[in-house]
Amino acid sequence: MNAFVLSCAVLTLSLITLAAGSPVATSASAAIVNSTSPSIAPRSGILSAVYDDLVLYTQYSSATYQLICPRPVGRTLIYQFPPLGTQGFIARDDARMEIVVAFRGTADLKDVLTDVEFDLRPFESPGIMEGSLVHHGFLDAYSNVAQDVVRYVKQQLVAHPGYRVILTGHSLGGAIAAIAAPSLKPVLGTVTLKLYTFGQPRVGNVNFARSVETILGQENIFRAVHTMDGVPTMVPTIFGYAHL
Repeated sequence: MNAFVLSCAVLTLSLITLAAGSPVATSASAAIVNSTSPSIAPRSGILSAVYDDLVLYTQYSSATYQLICPRPVGRTLIYQFPPLGTQGFIARDDARMEIVVAFRGTADLKDVLTDVEFDLRPFESPGIMEGSLVHHGFLDAYSNVAQDVVRYVKQQLVAHPGYRVILTGHSLGGAIAAIAAPSLKPVLGTVTLKLYTFGQPRVGNVNFARSVETILGQENIFRAVHTMDGVPTMVPTIFGYAHL
């Protein structure tokens, strides 16, 4: 998958810091590091177009923390999740021909309780490898809004054929997006789906990580990580977890 170790504040992605030479790894076609595929050889550098996308989707992820956000990043708000459950929104960018689903990170006690439910549960979806397990709390968080996500995204794609779908989120929101991606992709068929996460913790075991990479394609998965952020390693590998 595409994992960028960015020496810049998560949610702001400082241009100055990144330009100064933060640790970043890329492959020949896109920035890739920490993939489960042993054939990938990371190297320094990041494509400017990829960086611009990271900045944009960081803004979406940041907007999820706003109590009232009628035009996320200046785009059209399609749906905002109800206030008592998993938080986030679905927006449409007509200029870029995108439907963006953004999930909020940890912001209250309810979210903390979700974070600590780190026992692994079976994850079943078309294309998912047998034995795939995911974080109990993250799975429940996505399950709470899964029907809404599928319904509104499909409605938008019918009304706007040719658009692609972006899933994004910061911290807990990134984890929810990572679970949403392989669930949503089989429903969308040939529609392009890309995953951009920021400060995302580990979500599931190796089988799950490999399944996501296969279903989405490694070139469609991007994970930005603050150099000193403890959240991405908060759920340790000793419990059977692995990063995308």
